Amino acid sequence: MKEIYSTNITSVISSLSQILDFVDKVSMNHQLRVAFIAYNIAKEYGLKGNDLSNIALAGCLHDIGIFSTKDKLAFLEFEPGSKNLNLHCELAFILLKDITNLNEVAKIIRHHHVNFAETPYTNSDEIPIGSYVLHLADRIEVMVRKVHPVILKRDDVIEYFKKNPNNMFMPDLIEAFVSLSNKKGFWFDLEYPKIEELVNGILPNFYLDFKGLMIFSNVIRKIIDYRSSFTAVHSVGVSAIASEIGKIFNLSDIEIKLLKLAGYVHDIGKLAVPVEILEKPGKLTKEEWPIMMSHAYYSYRILEKLEEVRIINLWGSLHHEKPNGLGYPFGLKEDELLLGSKIMSVADVLVAISEDRPYRKGLEPNNIKDILSTMAKRKDLDPIVTEKVLKHFDDLISLRKKVQAEAKESYLELKEKINWHD
Repeated sequence: MKEIYSTNITSVISSLSQILDFVDKVSMNHQLRVAFIAYNIAKEYGLKGNDLSNIALAGCLHDIGIFSTKDKLAFLEFEPGSKNLNLHCELAFILLKDITNLNEVAKIIRHHHVNFAETPYTNSDEIPIGSYVLHLADRIEVMVRKVHPVILKRDDVIEYFKKNPNNMFMPDLIEAFVSLSNKKGFWFDLEYPKIEELVNGILPNFYLDFKGLMIFSNVIRKIIDYRSSFTAVHSVGVSAIASEIGKIFNLSDIEIKLLKLAGYVHDIGKLAVPVEILEKPGKLTKEEWPIMMSHAYYSYRILEKLEEVRIINLWGSLHHEKPNGLGYPFGLKEDELLLGSKIMSVADVLVAISEDRPYRKGLEPNNIKDILSTMAKRKDLDPIVTEKVLKHFDDLISLRKKVQAEAKESYLELKEKINWHD
């Protein structure tokens, strides 16, 4: 397999934005619409080039620090002084700041609830103009989201911002918005069924080399797993075990790295599953179970956007497929599954049943081995991969404990640093 040099992740960012808002109809497409509103206000104001691109990207990602459906709906009320209003801004900043070409985006998001009266714009590097734009766009989207057709709300929205309660928003940006609001196409665009296409049209082509893609994927796994303290280190465990199994099979160095990357993002579709279901202590209902299963489907649809590294999708998102054809979401059979997919399946089960979950404690080694053996006999797991795993079982369990303990320490340090409480 040849070396991977660069990957365009623009469509992945917009899909990630969309899936983060998918957990509740009230918040549907919130981030994409904020991105579109913010970009157009900034353009009307006179911003150009990288400033416009960064504002659009920031709009797509501005709420990645909100992990529960309850918190997201609370923040959509947009009341000043809301509990932990700035916590998600700081968390998003910490997650994004070290990704190539996203450091300015991270800074915009960090301050996107800035109050103009308390901190006027000074054209300095401390708070970028994009933060004030995003603050305004966020409020506009919240005000119009329940109205159809949305253009009927135009006069009320303009009147509200002309009054500028408590001088919360930057007056020059309000003037830009009033000018923009005269363009009827702007309001029609906000209700366009394929808003993702409009946003993709304003986002820059954002390429990452393989190292950058690995860093980005590690950020994604934190966004996925940090939504619940029970899964805070799940993906890092799956990533480590999958790549170690790859070594056992003597895969190439790049294939082992791709297994590590696929492990980070294999559960990205869980962003479409309410955390209340992920953390449910009891058995899922017949209505909840399809929602939980859908995560594998959404993982596939998001990761298929990584066209240059298609193998990540085939290895990562198919981890609930089974050689006997009874898996999901596509019911693929043994000869339709790649070795990497089979490795990911075994790694996911091994890690999942050895971790503590809301409904049970992690299982003991002998129980884990029994379950793996039984699943291999039924061809719920690939027998050859499972045999290799059982042969190296003690080493793999030790690796899982070590990697997850280190990741758990980093997770707890972050929570302490930003005073983040469940």
